[in-house]
Amino acid sequence: MMIDLHIHSTASDGSKSPAEIIGLGAEWADRYSAPVTMALTDHDTVSGIPEFLDEASKYPSRVHAIGGVEFSTYFQKENGIRQTIHMLGYGIDFTNEELRERLEEFRHSRDIRNMRILERLNTMGMKIFPRDIEPLTSDSSVGRPAIAMHMIKMGYVSSVEEAFQRYLNRGRPCYVERIRPTLEEVIRLIHSSGGIAVLAHPVLYTKLDKGELEELIRNLHNSGLDGLEVYYSRNKQKDTDRFRSLAEKYNLRITGGSDYHGFSKPDIGLFRGTGNLNVPPSVLEGFPGL
Repeated sequence: MMIDLHIHSTASDGSKSPAEIIGLGAEWADRYSAPVTMALTDHDTVSGIPEFLDEASKYPSRVHAIGGVEFSTYFQKENGIRQTIHMLGYGIDFTNEELRERLEEFRHSRDIRNMRILERLNTMGMKIFPRDIEPLTSDSSVGRPAIAMHMIKMGYVSSVEEAFQRYLNRGRPCYVERIRPTLEEVIRLIHSSGGIAVLAHPVLYTKLDKGELEELIRNLHNSGLDGLEVYYSRNKQKDTDRFRSLAEKYNLRITGGSDYHGFSKPDIGLFRGTGNLNVPPSVLEGFPGL
């Protein structure tokens, strides 16, 4: 069984539509003569979930689909350094009114931030306009990766990494802050919409040392955190082993996924990540949405 519980579509910053992602999953199922399980976890939006689930219903014995979401939030250290944190919500009721209202507020904040980023890029001679990064639908979420992709198209940079390192990351000339909910609010919002809250890709939180990361996980567990993304594309084996131990120590559900985006992260593929990802079937025991 192939499993990938962290996938992005054109509803946020991926390059494949929700239906196309299901199609890719069906191809994998045919190739290996085994069912696949996939979760759509777009950034701050649930707009792609209906299409994702509807398309999966065409392959009932081959593709198991789960609706999810990835929230952008933060943790601020005592010295003022802020670490961006992502929280995954699985098995959510994507029709939940409070959830949709808050996601709309976050999307609106992204839109305002995008416009200000474009203004700064324009002052530096990079002519990018709002129409160049319009989302697929009115309730889709578009962020900095879409701007980076258009910067590549226009020849201003050669890669997404260069766009972020030179212009779009915090501390760079075109960075603009936006509204982010607190970690505790995100956990509460996921729970109130019937889902489970999972801390995404802890290996990426490089502004936290090992002790600070464990303290964060311990505090989030006390606030209701349900799981930890132990299996991830950017992990080395020692990272996976460490995060599995932390999940077991704090009695957290273990999950895993590739963080597939398509063109904007070309080295990350579905199910296999950068080549060695292997999410075990045990993560699906009692998993919501299945």
